[in-house]
Amino acid sequence: MCSAVRVERSFSSCLPPERMRWRVGEQVRRAVTDSLVLGAYRVTLSVGVAWACPGDSPGSLVARADGALYRAKSFGRNQTVAAASPL
Repeated sequence: MCSAVRVERSFSSCLPPERMRWRVGEQVRRAVTDSLVLGAYRVTLSVGVAWACPGDSPGSLVARADGALYRAKSFGRNQTVAAASPL
């Protein structure tokens, strides 16, 4: 099974079983935000995670991950949000 992770619209990846996908996205987000500072500014990162469901196309999978990314941004940014299953 495959999942899509969208990080500020620039990264997609296949990840391990469902229970680990949000955790991996959150670990990436924390690693970046905990260690990256540009001058006086701390970098933030929004992450959207979705997993493949029967009948998904690559485009529909990425679209759900992208929707989760935008929800993360609308909820205040700098967080990881998992997409709801379409089923």
